[in-house]
Amino acid sequence: MSNIQNLTYDQLVVYIRDFLKRTDAISLESIPKWINLCEKQLAIKLKSLGAVSILNLDIDDNTDLIHTAGILCQKPYLWHKTKSISLVDANGIRTYLYPRSYEWLQAYLNDFSGLDAADRVENLPRFYCDYNQQYWLFGPYDNSAPAKLEISYYGQIAPLSAENQINFWTTYAPAALIYGTLAQAAGFLRSDDRVALFQGQMESAVSELLGETTGRVNDNVIVRMDT
Repeated sequence: MSNIQNLTYDQLVVYIRDFLKRTDAISLESIPKWINLCEKQLAIKLKSLGAVSILNLDIDDNTDLIHTAGILCQKPYLWHKTKSISLVDANGIRTYLYPRSYEWLQAYLNDFSGLDAADRVENLPRFYCDYNQQYWLFGPYDNSAPAKLEISYYGQIAPLSAENQINFWTTYAPAALIYGTLAQAAGFLRSDDRVALFQGQMESAVSELLGETTGRVNDNVIVRMDT
């Protein structure tokens, strides 16, 4: 544990194997599973760290329009939660779309579809919702006028594997990753006393990471100080 700043997946596997001093096939074959379970646990505890990505979408006449004056756009791989969506016009002016429930937006788009062309003031998206796990629904939009959307979202961090040697956890949370994996291993091996020990060390490492974000601007909320 003296030097874990440049941790890789292969190094983590070796470290867990050497620490446990296990040579049986079941234990060795379970190490990747323990690592994956630890990553999922860390993702829940540190959901606001290291996972914000930006997606740029061009909406044109090739976009999948639906009958209620809306647009379906596919979410990216490993999408987890939408942070914000903004519309950027030809002059570079940005307007943020408003999140709505699926039912509200479908009702709105149905009403919009019933308007005469002269009454349709809006022809670019103003609202969005989750259509399902794979798609967003945007609207209103009923013609081929180009539009550019910038989507900020929380993505699931690509899990570690032999093909993916480093990720957010190995770079910024190596201690939490090691202790969390050992806790998973101890639970599997029924070492109850060690589960509590490793879990506590992981929680301590997580607390240190969370403490680093104190006083920062997070999720577009301004932290105000009393005078």
